[in-house]
Parts: sequence; C-alpha cells; structure tokens
Amino acid sequence: MKSSKKVLLFLIMIISIFGITNVKALGKDIKVTDVSIKDKSGTISVADPVITNDEITSNVTFNKVDDFVTFELEVKNNENEKYKIESIKDNNTNNNIKIDYTFSKDYISKGETSKVTLKLTYKNKLINQDKVDINDLTIKISFISEDGDSEEIIINPTTGDNILHYIVLLIIALTGLLLIAMNKKLFKIKIGRLLVVLAIILLPLAAIAKEKYEINIKFKDIVVKGEFEKYNITISPGNGSEPIVKEITYGQKIGDLPADPSKDGYTFDKWVD
Repeated sequence: MKSSKKVLLFLIMIISIFGITNVKALGKDIKVTDVSIKDKSGTISVADPVITNDEITSNVTFNKVDDFVTFELEVKNNENEKYKIESIKDNNTNNNIKIDYTFSKDYISKGETSKVTLKLTYKNKLINQDKVDINDLTIKISFISEDGDSEEIIINPTTGDNILHYIVLLIIALTGLLLIAMNKKLFKIKIGRLLVVLAIILLPLAAIAKEKYEINIKFKDIVVKGEFEKYNITISPGNGSEPIVKEITYGQKIGDLPADPSKDGYTFDKWVD
C-alpha cells in the first residue's frame, strides 16, 4: 500500500472513532422522583409502579380494548435556575397502544416539583396473536430555562468522557513529535507537524459536549393481549352433497373432514383450501 493511502486510511480511522464514540454530558439535575397510578380500568392488570434509575416497572397487562392506566410522575428540579417542561415525546411504534400526556407549563423553581400524567390506552385490537410484549417504551421529557435555553455546550463533561478519545489524541501527538524529531517527510510534507496540528484540531471534540435539558424514562413489562377471531369454514364435496359449515377459531385445526367424495368419471385427489 502506498504511503498516501496509508495516511488517508489513518485519518478516516481517527475521524470514525470521534464520530462513533461521542462524548456525552451529565445533564441537568432534574429528575422523576416518584410515580403512582392515578386511574385505571377495571379489566386491566397492573402492579404498583416502581422507579429505579429512570426505569419504571409496573407489570401492565392490557386484556381488552379500551383498557387504560394513567400514571402520575413527579418531576423535581434541583437546579438553581427555573425550568419548565417544553414537550414530551415517546418512541412508541405499536399502533395498539395510544399515549396521552398532560403537564403544567409553569416554571419549576429549585426544590419544587411538577406533575406529569401519562395515560396508556389499548385502542386497536390485537388480532389473531396471543400477545405483544413492550419493553422498550421510552418517554423523553424536554425542558427549557427562563432564558429560553434548551441545551448548552459544556467543557470537560462530568460524566461520559470517553477515554478512547484522549488515548487517540495522545498517540497522534506523540507520533507527530517523534516524526518532527526524526525530520520525516511524506511527499515533501512534514507529516509530524501535520499530526500535531490534527491532534489540536480534534481536542475540542474530546473536551466538550452538548448538554440537552431532558430526561428519558423507560417503561418495562407492558403486555398487550390479543384476540383470536372465529371464522366459518365451508367444506364442499362438489358431488351434489350439501356443503358442511364449521366454526373454527383462528389457529385451530379444522378437524375431521368428510369421507372422500366420489363422482363418475373422476378419481378424488385431495382437499384444497
């Protein structure tokens, strides 16, 4: 491989590392501190919710269409600034479940709490399936400050620092210094200086992060039970006999079929659906 291709491959590898392993910020100290059941339908099965590390478990089972449960979340602001909820979104792609939210538009001062209600409703019947398990439902609550900010750039993030970034930068810088000392060139380019400059350019990508004012709450153990429909199956011997009608639940076997029919000039082959 030519030297120019090696350099190009090296640069692509470095950029990929910084693109894939993003540095993340700690986030504002605004937390969901409590969750409870505000209302529910009579036929739903649901346990008292427990929240651990922004993950709610309540063992919800929707048994019938129009089953619902309404959770009430308590959001507490521990920051010095005032914040209010700007929006609530979710990643729900299951069209059997509908999610509705209500929340206050008032600012939350330090030490104060605000309520968020989250209603899950079984809207569209799950047909001819036993059940669907939902374990990845995530609710994103976004906040905005009194100054109108919803994110900021921070230097030297408290958590989420990716040590791989700093190792790569150190290797680049040391390699560049070594090549400078050896006075190595590539196509009349002082490659050592190029690597040192590259390390300086990439340093901000490792030392800063974007902090969004949001929290993500994950729900686990949600089950939607389905219903198996009944169908009329018509069995027609085709020899002048009256058709036979059977009521069959989806997924069940038809059962015994009539005796093989006979007809002059024909030999019976098989039943065809």
